[in-house]
Amino acid sequence: MEGYSPNSNQFGLPPGTNEHFSFNMVDAVKIKFLKPIFEEDFPEKGMIAWLTDIVLSEENECYKLYFDFTDFEKENDKYFKADYYNGFSNPCLTAKDMGLYNPKYSVYFGDITWDEEKFNFELKKHIKHYSSHKKEDEI
Repeated sequence: MEGYSPNSNQFGLPPGTNEHFSFNMVDAVKIKFLKPIFEEDFPEKGMIAWLTDIVLSEENECYKLYFDFTDFEKENDKYFKADYYNGFSNPCLTAKDMGLYNPKYSVYFGDITWDEEKFNFELKKHIKHYSSHKKEDEI
């Protein structure tokens, strides 16, 4: 069984727009986070990244999603929440402050038993296609 890949266009994204680019022979898709994939992870609602790859992880019985935030770090800074404590009772540090942020981010997602429809349905709860010059489309 092969993993899903953004270049297969199962997300219904418009081909040939400047919202895509080739990354290591794989089409990357510009996305916006609707919510974190895991509650404790740093990607916050509103953050923008490139979804660079989706790989089947048979040993973990799920998929691994790869994101690259590098091109959008300045824009994404405003979305970091102060969720971490500095030894006192109020949270005042962000994931970036704590050294937990890495612009090359990967996360396990889903279940290998999901078909393409279920995979896309669940993924759309977390991210959507981002377009800076037109209405944002869902992935």
